[in-house]
Amino acid sequence: MAERYMELERKPRRFCGGMELSSGEVHLLEVIGDQPGASVTALAGWFGISKGAISQTLKRLDNKKLIVRETDPDNLSRIKLSLSALGQMLYQEHKEWHKKRLDGGLLDLMSEFSEEEGQFLHRSFDRFNQILQEMIRLNY
Repeated sequence: MAERYMELERKPRRFCGGMELSSGEVHLLEVIGDQPGASVTALAGWFGISKGAISQTLKRLDNKKLIVRETDPDNLSRIKLSLSALGQMLYQEHKEWHKKRLDGGLLDLMSEFSEEEGQFLHRSFDRFNQILQEMIRLNY
């Protein structure tokens, strides 16, 4: 399962006009589309990764003209992120991809789990991830 997931994550996604996005770019674009005005800090918290990692992906999205950065008028040191017109188009295309079940039914599968089952899976995958990270740290 992990091998299949890594294979899928490495494969770029093609969108209208031939634009290719990495899996990380697609998911970050999706969250910005779902939560317009989100900050780098909020996105880092959402994904559980560093602000630096988020910033790198944002730079790639910015270079592709998919996002808009605006200074938050309530906090001039914070940047609010939203989608450009092109970013909105790709966001909609990705949502349609899920709607047509081209994701293999993954979202449907996740909706079948009860709250308790979902929490159990989340804890299990988190623990599995921690174990793998420790193995990597130990150079196993």
